[in-house]
Amino acid sequence: MKLQFYAIFYSVLFAHSTYADPINLIDYSAIDVGSTIDFNSISGGSAPGTNYNNILTFGEVLIGGGGINIGERFQGQSLSYSGDSDILSASASSELQVISGSPNQNLNVFNYSGSNVLTGLGRQGFPSGNAIGEGSVAILFDTDQSQFGFQSVGGNSGSATFHFFRRDGSLIDTITPTELTSNSFGVKRDEGVRDIAGISIHNTDPGGIGYDNFVFDKQETALLFREKGEDDSFWGRFGNDIPGFDHVGLQLSDEIIWESHPGYDTGTYTDPT
Repeated sequence: MKLQFYAIFYSVLFAHSTYADPINLIDYSAIDVGSTIDFNSISGGSAPGTNYNNILTFGEVLIGGGGINIGERFQGQSLSYSGDSDILSASASSELQVISGSPNQNLNVFNYSGSNVLTGLGRQGFPSGNAIGEGSVAILFDTDQSQFGFQSVGGNSGSATFHFFRRDGSLIDTITPTELTSNSFGVKRDEGVRDIAGISIHNTDPGGIGYDNFVFDKQETALLFREKGEDDSFWGRFGNDIPGFDHVGLQLSDEIIWESHPGYDTGTYTDPT
């Protein structure tokens, strides 16, 4: 990956209009930020940095709705190659689930100009410079979103492909920005619809691209019900339990509910109403 970092907002060319489409380009600075995810909380180091073969989790997963999981692609997406670059299909399984890549071909983090940067690892594998920034990245949000943005490192006038998925795995839209030569990117769902559950990104930029400072519009959760236990002195998640409450339901989005109940598996389900 040939590193460059540009301090201006870029303009990009799309394969379709940036107005009244399912996904539209906006300035990074215009995003109504609810959550910011950087990568300074995990190990990086000087390039090539630290290799991660696992799914990376950041933020307030479930409680608060500001969490994300990052891997190589979504279950059901096919992976192919163009030179050293990963290429992902626009189809995913019916229940959106992020998965990791092969060992040394998943994700890495390194320090650049005092900040950790995330990249996908291509087929050449870590620690090859021809792998860093060439791999695909898939981002699964804990709650459905309407906006997303990031700051980029690298970019040598190449292009990238973004697939936007709903939680049921259906495709919302695909956009293909070109002339990747600066440090910010933002998108917004048409009419502010909150149904972006996941985004996959792959690129064919000659030097690859890296990512920093993911921003999105975290949706606050709503407490649907609670059954109080013996101690209700505090409210907060401890593992998969909420101390002081035996049975809790949280509305995470218009359709998704998270529930914790003693003796049963904790998790999310779709509201039948």
